[in-house]
Amino acid sequence: MNTKIDIGKVFSDAFDIFKQNAVLLIVTMLIAQLVGSATLSICTGGLTIAFFAICLRLIDGDANKPEIGDIFKGFAFTLPGLVFSIVGGLGSMVCCIGALITMPVCCWAMMRFADNPSLTMGDTLKEMFNLIFKEKMWILVLLQIIVGIVSSLGFIICYVGLIVTVPFACLMLACAYRQVYPKAEVLPPPAEAAQA
Repeated sequence: MNTKIDIGKVFSDAFDIFKQNAVLLIVTMLIAQLVGSATLSICTGGLTIAFFAICLRLIDGDANKPEIGDIFKGFAFTLPGLVFSIVGGLGSMVCCIGALITMPVCCWAMMRFADNPSLTMGDTLKEMFNLIFKEKMWILVLLQIIVGIVSSLGFIICYVGLIVTVPFACLMLACAYRQVYPKAEVLPPPAEAAQA
């Protein structure tokens, strides 16, 4: 784990990836939002986890390039997504300042779960709270504010701009996540390593 985030690199990496994959990111985010609305937000968290998984695969240059249908894998994450969303919303219920802490925990928990679904929901939330409080990663709160501003820029063009700014903002978060949690190197199985 790396405890430094280069916000300039986050923005430039996200911009480069978005330029090459705009249709995939915009369409999958639209599907996630439409299905989330149709299910009264019950499935929104799970679909957001799937969206972050798509973003991480694009960042990692996965040979098996994500497809639009991959967003539907989010249905398997409905329960964790709902729990993480509730945690994120609790800060808003206490006061808006509380959301500055719970929203980064919620978003980062979703990305962590997308990156490592073998973690339990409790372990994921605990790790994210520790990341902010124990590791003093207050930059995550600042990043969440910046991403919120970028995302809300879509309101300027009669809400239509949101179809671009929201997926781009989520991609920014995923780029920051990958700086903190670099992709582990894939090692060959022991039998192959012994033969080499």
